[in-house]
Amino acid sequence: MSAAFDFKSYLSQLFDIPDANIQIQHLTGGLTNFTVRATFIGHIASLSNSTRTFPSVIAKHAPPYIASLGPTQALSTKRQVIEATALGLFSLNDGNGDTKILSSVLRRHPDIRIPEVVHHDEKNSLLIMSDLGKLPTLSEYLKVQSGPVNFAVILGDFLADLYTSTRDTVGEVAHLFENQETSASIGELIGSLPEKLLKSHGVPDAEALGKAIRNDLSNKAEGEQCFGMADLWPGSVLIGSNFLGLVDWEYAGISSAGAELGMLTAHLHIPLQSPILRVAHSQAVRNFVTDLLSAFSERFPARTDAFTRSALLSHGRELINALEFQPGELEGETHRKNLLETGERCIRAAVCDDPHRRSALLTQEERTLLRNLL
Repeated sequence: MSAAFDFKSYLSQLFDIPDANIQIQHLTGGLTNFTVRATFIGHIASLSNSTRTFPSVIAKHAPPYIASLGPTQALSTKRQVIEATALGLFSLNDGNGDTKILSSVLRRHPDIRIPEVVHHDEKNSLLIMSDLGKLPTLSEYLKVQSGPVNFAVILGDFLADLYTSTRDTVGEVAHLFENQETSASIGELIGSLPEKLLKSHGVPDAEALGKAIRNDLSNKAEGEQCFGMADLWPGSVLIGSNFLGLVDWEYAGISSAGAELGMLTAHLHIPLQSPILRVAHSQAVRNFVTDLLSAFSERFPARTDAFTRSALLSHGRELINALEFQPGELEGETHRKNLLETGERCIRAAVCDDPHRRSALLTQEERTLLRNLL
C-alpha cells in the first residue's frame, strides 16, 4: 500500500467531506500504481466547478516507480497524464475530427463504458475517476459465468471498431501520448524477460527470439499502427450486468491490433495451460476467445502478415512472462512448463517466414484457439 499518500485526507479536503464519512478500499490487480475506491457515507461528492455528483470514486496514485516492485524500479509519472488524456478524449463532446474519433467510437458502443476524469492533480500524481461499480474482472467472470449477454462479441466488436477507426489517424494525436521514458522502462522489462527465461531453460536461440519480441514492441509495422490500450488484459475488462467496463489506460497510445489481441488472448490462454483446470471453466474461456476473435475478424477482415506476426509475438511473450509476473496463479511445475513451451512455439511461429510452415509449428489445439489471429 502507499504509505506516502493519504487518500482520505486529500479527498476530504477536495470534496469537503469529513474523514469519518469516507470509506477507503484498496484495490488489487495493478502493478504500477496504488489504487483505491473511496465511498462517501451519508454524503454525495461534488466539485464546485461541476454539476456532477459521485457516491464513490476511484483514486489512483502514481508513484515515480513501479508500485508492486518498489522504489528500486523507477517509472515516470507521465503515465498518469497519458491516462487522463485518454479518458478525456473518450468523453470529449467537441474538438476537431482527429481528437473526436475516440468519443465517436465509444458513442457507437453504448454497452462499453470507460471511466471519466473527475479530478487530475498532476503535481501530486493523483487521478480521480468515476466509479463503474464493484464489478468482477473478465478472469473472475469466466470462472462463474452466467447470463445471456455475449460479452465476447461486445468486446470484439468494439476493439475492431477502435482499431479500424484510428488506423489512419493515430499519428495526428500521437504527440498527446508520447512517454518515451515509461515506454523504454516497460518495454525493457517485458521485452527482455522472455529471453532470460528461455535461456534459463536451455533454449539455444533465446537471444534471437528475444530480439524479435523487442523489435515488435518498439517498431509497429507501417499500416498497422492504431490507438490501443497497449496493456490490454483481463484485469482491465470489467463485467457489468449488461455492459463492459474498460479501465487502466495509462499506457494508451500507438499500438497495433495484432499486439493488442495477442496480449489479451494470451492472458485468457494462461489458465488453459493448467493441468487441473475445471472443465466448465476451460470451456467458458475457449468459448470467450472463439467468440471474441470471430466478432473481431468480422469487422477487421484485412489481417496482414504483420498482424499475425505481432499477435503471435505478443501472445508468446505474455505466456512466458506469466512465470515471473503471475507465479501465484500457476498450478505447479507442469503449468509453468506448458506456458514456456507454448510461448516458445508462438514466438517461433511469428518469426517463421513461411505462413504455411508457421501454422505447422503450433499444435492443433493452439491453431484452433487462435485461428482468427493466424
